[in-house]
Amino acid sequence: MALSNWLENLLTTLTGGRGEDKLGGTTGDDTMDAGEGDDTVAGEEGSDLIDGGEGDDIIYGDMGDGFDQGMQASPLTLDINNMHSVSHDGGTGSAGNYAVFSNVATLEDGTSISGKLILVEKSNANMSVEFGYTNGAEILLDGDRPGDQAKFRLEFFDPDTGETVYLNSTATFNDIDDNSYYGDAEAVIIDGSSFTSFGVSSDSSLTTNVNGDVVKATGSELNDYTDQDSWFSASFEDRSSIEFTLQTRAGLAGFTLSGDVLDDPVTTIIEQGADTIMAGVGDDVLHGQGGDDSLLGEEGDDLLDGGEGDDVMEGGTGADTLLGGAGGDTLSGGDGDDYIEGGEGDDKLSTGIGNDTLLGGEGNDTLNNSAGDDSLVGGVGDDSIVATDGFDTLEGGDGNDTMYGGNDDDLLLGGADNDLMYGESGNDSLDGGTGDDVMDGGVGNDTLMGGLGADTIAGGDGDDYIDGGDGDDSLTTGLGNDTLIGGAGNDTLRNSAGDDSLVGGTGDDSIVATDGNDTLEGGDGADTMYGGNDDDLLVGGAGDDKMYGEADADTFRMSDGFGNDTISGGEAGNDSDHIDLSNVTNSVNVTYSGYEAGQITDGTDTISFSEIEQLTLTDQADVVDASADNAGVDIDAGAGDDTITFGEGDDSITGGAGDDELLLTEGGGVDTVSDFDLNDDDGNGFYNDQLDVSDLAGGSGTDGAVRTSDVAVADDGFGNALLTFPGGEQLVLQGVTPAQMSSHNQLYAAGIPCFTPDVRLATRRGAIPAGQIRVGDLLQTADNGFQPVIWVGKRHLSAAELMRRPQLRPYCLRPGGVLSPDRPMLLSPQHRLIVNDRCLMPEQPRDESFVSAKLLAEMDADFAEQVTHQTPVTYVHLMTEQHEVIFAEGITTETFWPGPEAIRGLSVDDLRELLTLFPELATVHGLSGESGRSQVRKTYGDLARRSLRRRDITDRRAA
Repeated sequence: MALSNWLENLLTTLTGGRGEDKLGGTTGDDTMDAGEGDDTVAGEEGSDLIDGGEGDDIIYGDMGDGFDQGMQASPLTLDINNMHSVSHDGGTGSAGNYAVFSNVATLEDGTSISGKLILVEKSNANMSVEFGYTNGAEILLDGDRPGDQAKFRLEFFDPDTGETVYLNSTATFNDIDDNSYYGDAEAVIIDGSSFTSFGVSSDSSLTTNVNGDVVKATGSELNDYTDQDSWFSASFEDRSSIEFTLQTRAGLAGFTLSGDVLDDPVTTIIEQGADTIMAGVGDDVLHGQGGDDSLLGEEGDDLLDGGEGDDVMEGGTGADTLLGGAGGDTLSGGDGDDYIEGGEGDDKLSTGIGNDTLLGGEGNDTLNNSAGDDSLVGGVGDDSIVATDGFDTLEGGDGNDTMYGGNDDDLLLGGADNDLMYGESGNDSLDGGTGDDVMDGGVGNDTLMGGLGADTIAGGDGDDYIDGGDGDDSLTTGLGNDTLIGGAGNDTLRNSAGDDSLVGGTGDDSIVATDGNDTLEGGDGADTMYGGNDDDLLVGGAGDDKMYGEADADTFRMSDGFGNDTISGGEAGNDSDHIDLSNVTNSVNVTYSGYEAGQITDGTDTISFSEIEQLTLTDQADVVDASADNAGVDIDAGAGDDTITFGEGDDSITGGAGDDELLLTEGGGVDTVSDFDLNDDDGNGFYNDQLDVSDLAGGSGTDGAVRTSDVAVADDGFGNALLTFPGGEQLVLQGVTPAQMSSHNQLYAAGIPCFTPDVRLATRRGAIPAGQIRVGDLLQTADNGFQPVIWVGKRHLSAAELMRRPQLRPYCLRPGGVLSPDRPMLLSPQHRLIVNDRCLMPEQPRDESFVSAKLLAEMDADFAEQVTHQTPVTYVHLMTEQHEVIFAEGITTETFWPGPEAIRGLSVDDLRELLTLFPELATVHGLSGESGRSQVRKTYGDLARRSLRRRDITDRRAA
């Protein structure tokens, strides 16, 4: 016999009074008016129209079978061991028979719930129905034919009080089989009067048929009890009882409620009624529950819960709470401070006036606000969030979200995935989170943080702060003074108008500025930077960078580990480009290759520069060679003992602190030194800063060398000393008066030689400078009259070489003292001079002896000392047939004796020429010490006098 459907299409109208009414609907489509008072209304099944009227009402569109909300409980269990009683013993069973089970479910607080299982009806009077047959078959059907059905109701109660309880739970039926014959299968039948949804496994063997709100799950194969593909699970809410129908196969069919839960169910919502609920006046609670409901809060602080289905909800006036639940809901808060939560599904959320909170939940949601300081959170899914007026917070959550901040100062949080974020007007803060985000700050002073991912960020107008974060980001600005930080990754930074700061961070960045006095900082990586117009600051950082100042006066600031960089200052606009090395802690060498171009190296890293007008060097001992520049250089050498070679143009040099050496070049223009230091801190008779004029020509010295008498000193018109040299070169010493640089001694102390560079020797032609002696000239000797010169050698030592090898610096002999030459003379450290017996120790023979210039300085320090400044020097070697004592500047000295130390000091060309004349000296070249000197005595001859050692002489300083 088929089950009856006698409750179909029942339409009932129920009206409450003025008191606190409880109205319960029917299974049909009800029209209900609660009237005045604090009412409780349950529409139950069907598509109901409910008006709460005045008062604080609680309204349920589909409340199961009463007025209480269900308590959360564990999945239902029927266990033969918990069966307390049964109403019949044996027989086929009839309607009304029942069995009572304990521990059917457990509440969250641990309370145990009991159940009464009742046989409602059966389709075949001859079918046997038995309760408690065995474990796993607590319900046993034995029908005459396949397809016989029995309907059951399971009622829930508190075992301690016997009172009815309302549950939210799940009923799972296991092991639904068939007998491999068509139509011979077990089945479970449920409907929307008891259940809200059902679930099966993703690989289910069941055949599930849905007809309206009736669901039938039929077995299709023989199954194992533990195999989830034969399980059928049904969920319910707010129920004091549930009803279900079981269908037997041929023979015995056992069923139970196992208490199990599917691991990964495929869930389907059961069709519910589409209710319309109007709250009326008062603080009402509306529950749409299942179905596509319409809930209107109207006046008051209302709670609207749509439940399952595609609901339409309006909060009306008041501080309302709207909960969409499952389904694609449309929720409007209205005026007041509302809380709106979309729940599952693709929801549409909107607000009126008030400070509202909108939570989209799961699904692709649309959130819109009106006036007020609102919080709009998209949640999971690809959401659209649009704010208008107010100081709003927009949070995309997971998914590819689109957000518009609208007016005022808003906070936009992208969250995960690839978001589109637009701040629009106001001082907005945007944080992209993870994902490849597109962000636009719009008008206002905005803060934009890209976070993880390859982001595209535009600041818009206003003074914006943009941080790309990790990833290969693209950052641009509009009008305003902006700050751009690329962060990690290979970023692209571009600005518009305004004085902007663009920092690439780590990675190989591209930084392009246009208008404004901008600061560009590459950070780590091989960066490329363009300054654009106006006066920009470019900071390369580590890595091999390319920097282009472009138009106007740009500064390139370097620090340690600057890499192998390329710098081009640009020539357009107000052109005065500057490389600043003041932060570099190692000394550098600067070599110009031409007009405003050259290389800078610290021995590890190298800068190739062009179109650069100014240099600021380090605080170390820097070396600059600007001789290839023909337009003039502007150099601030900083602290340290610097060596600077001028170029051909009008150079401007600031030596800075330290003992600097300034090398003037032939053909130079009008050069300026801004801080020539006239102090003599080491007391050596020379100023701290020194001029080197060895490259100049046209002087009265040997080969046109310039000496003090060749320099004209005048006033430059501003009280500064103007030095003019024979070749037309001029030098202005700012801060030095002409009176401080006019005498020979003053010029000499500045580094300009005040005596002939070559010592004058006595010859047949008179006193001739050593530098002018040629092969064949006759020297006056002390022992053998005039003797011809058979070989002349010269060795020039530059200032740089003397700085590297200070042991080669010359010794200066002044008039007075032990020897008292006619005028100051320079000699190499090992050059020998004749001393008298006053200099000898008492036990030494009283005859003439040689002593080296180096040893003489120890004997007579007041009148003989080593030169400590790095003025270039040329040593001249004159050789005769044998070693001779000769006369120079009124004192006796020696010709060249080819000892091993002397041979090692010759230039390659001089050594080759000497060995051509005396090939037997080749054996000396590899020797040293006494063995070398012994070989020289055999091949060339002995010294003309004995040579004293340190222990042979008297220390006059001790005396």
